[in-house]
Amino acid sequence: MANKKNKPIPPASNNDQTVQLQVPQANPYNLQATKRYIFNETGNIMLASTELGGDTIADSVRDVFAEVSVFFAAMTKAISTTINPNTGQPYSLYNYNAIQNVIDGSGLFVHVNEEDIEHTTTSFGATFSKELIEGLLGLATGAGALSFAQGMISSLGSAGLKIGGHVDSSDNKVANIVFICEYLLGMPIVSAMVVTCDAKENSQTFKIGPCFSESTTHTTLKMHKDTYMFVTPKFIRQYSDDLDSITKDQAYFEFVDYLQELVRGEPIITAVQVMNDPSGNPAPSELTVGTTYVILGSYLDDKGKPENVEVAWVAADGKSKGSVVANAEIQSNVVSFSPTANSTPAAIGIFFSDGKATPTWTLAVATPLIYTAKKDTPTPSLTISPTNASFSKATNNTVPVTVSIDNSAGLTFDTIKSISITDGQGSAVNSIKGTVSGKKINLKYTAPGTPKAVSGTVTFDVTTKKADGSAGDTISGSFDFDVS
Repeated sequence: MANKKNKPIPPASNNDQTVQLQVPQANPYNLQATKRYIFNETGNIMLASTELGGDTIADSVRDVFAEVSVFFAAMTKAISTTINPNTGQPYSLYNYNAIQNVIDGSGLFVHVNEEDIEHTTTSFGATFSKELIEGLLGLATGAGALSFAQGMISSLGSAGLKIGGHVDSSDNKVANIVFICEYLLGMPIVSAMVVTCDAKENSQTFKIGPCFSESTTHTTLKMHKDTYMFVTPKFIRQYSDDLDSITKDQAYFEFVDYLQELVRGEPIITAVQVMNDPSGNPAPSELTVGTTYVILGSYLDDKGKPENVEVAWVAADGKSKGSVVANAEIQSNVVSFSPTANSTPAAIGIFFSDGKATPTWTLAVATPLIYTAKKDTPTPSLTISPTNASFSKATNNTVPVTVSIDNSAGLTFDTIKSISITDGQGSAVNSIKGTVSGKKINLKYTAPGTPKAVSGTVTFDVTTKKADGSAGDTISGSFDFDVS
C-alpha cells in the first residue's frame, strides 16, 4: 500500500521507551472462519457471510443490509436525475464529484483507509476485469465467475473517455462505489469501497480498451482506492415493509431530494435542536435567549471557509441578513448558536460572504421552519416580613405580615387571595383568622377557653398584572406560625 502521508521514522533517543514489536507464535486454536460471498447483478453490492449452517440471517441483520440497498437506490437516482452544470446533462453514475459529494455530505461514511494502485497486465476482456475486481476487493474468487466485472470496468472506461474528451471539464475523474455487507460471526458490518481513476492520466488505457481488445500490449491503469465504514441511515422509516410501493413513498423521495443537494455540494439543513438534548427532538418554535441550539446539515461552513459564514435571522424580504445571532460556532455539519431576541416569526439563515473587505452577504440556506425568541424571565419571587408569626396561647393578638413582590419580570402586585391556615397535620386552625389589608395579611389570634400550643402554615396566592394591564402570573407563597 502506498501512503503519501508516510514520513520517515526518527531514530530513537536514549529516553525513548519504544520496545521491539513481538510477533506472536502460531496458535492452533486461532482459526479463521470460512466465508461465502455473492454479488448483486451490477456488482455494486457484495454480501459475505461466515454462517455456513444455512442461509438464515437474523431479521435485524437483514434490516441493516436492506438499508444499504435503499440508500444505494436513492443515491443512484439522485445522481442520475441531477443536472451537471459542466455538461448540461444528468450526472454519470461514475462521476467522481457526484459520488464524493454524497460521501462527504451525508455523514454516513467514516474514512478508514486509502491507497494508490497501479495495475499492469497483458490480459484482456473478462480476465482483465476479473483480475482488477479481485485485486481491488482483496478477494480471491478462484474459479468463481464475476459476470458483472467486464460491464463494470467497461462502463468506468467509457465514462473516462467521455470526460477525458472534454479538455475544459473540471470533472476529470471517474469513480465507482461498491458496498460490502458482511455477516461475520453474527455481527453485521458494512463498508464501502470507492475506486477513482483520473480520466486524462488513464485516457490511453481507456482508448486501448483492455476489456475487449485481444492484444498482448501491456496496459497500465492507475487508480486510487478509499475504504469507508458505512453507518446505515435512519432517514427512511419502515424501509423494508413495502418496497413495491417505494414510488409512492414521500419519505423516500424526500431522501432523494436530500441526496441531490449533496450531489451538487450545496448547503442543506436537516434539523434544529437544543444542544445536548438526548431526546433529539426538534427545537420549539419559540426559542429562548441564552439557550444554545444546533443546526444540523451539510456544507454549512462554505466548504471549509467558516470565516466567511454568519448565522442571522432572515429579514422580512426572505433573503437579506437581519440581526446576527450570538456565539455562532461554524462547522461543516453542525452550527451552534444562541438566538437574539426576535418577536416576529422568521427563519434562521446561514449566510456566505464574498470575502471582500466590505463583504456582500448571500443567503446560502435557511431553516425550513420559522421561530421567535424571547428572554427567559424567571418567575418573580415573594418577600414576606416577618418570616414567622408568633402568639402567646393565652393572649388575644393580631400580627400583620407584609408581602412584597420581586419586580424583575415587569409584573406588579395586584391582590392577595386564597388564604388558608393549617396545623402541622393539615387540619384547619380555628383560633386564627386571616384577612387581607392591601399588601398585608393580618393574622388575628383569639385565645380559646382552654388554650393550647399549636403550630402550622399560612399559604396564600398573589395575583399580578403585566405592564399592559392584563393579568399576569399567580404566585404562591407561605410562612409559618406558632402558638406557645
